[in-house]
Amino acid sequence: MVSAVYRDDGIILSNLNRQQTEQIKKRICEIFRGLGLKITISANKKVIDFLDVTLNLENETYKEYRKPNDNPKYVHRLSNHPPAIIRNIPKNVNRRLNVLSCNEAVFDECKPKYQDALRASGYDY
Repeated sequence: MVSAVYRDDGIILSNLNRQQTEQIKKRICEIFRGLGLKITISANKKVIDFLDVTLNLENETYKEYRKPNDNPKYVHRLSNHPPAIIRNIPKNVNRRLNVLSCNEAVFDECKPKYQDALRASGYDY
């Protein structure tokens, strides 16, 4: 079993079958209810959006994830921020997209919205 937790989001990958997974899901929900807490659990998924990445367990790929209508915006190149910050924004956007893309095709699919956002903020990268 593999798990990851970040603040109020978590993900678990296990080799349990569907029925076993549902039983564990129900038990966890009961425990939380007993403590007066609410929890939402989705089980037996093949494609998962977790934080800023979409994981596809069927074809073992991953790519960046943004909520619908959440378009990236960056500090303008001519703003009054320190030069080191301004200089590194395009590089960091590129690095982040590289890390969140499993291959070049996925990178190329995701990059136009980031290039447009960088251009809108005065960058030519």
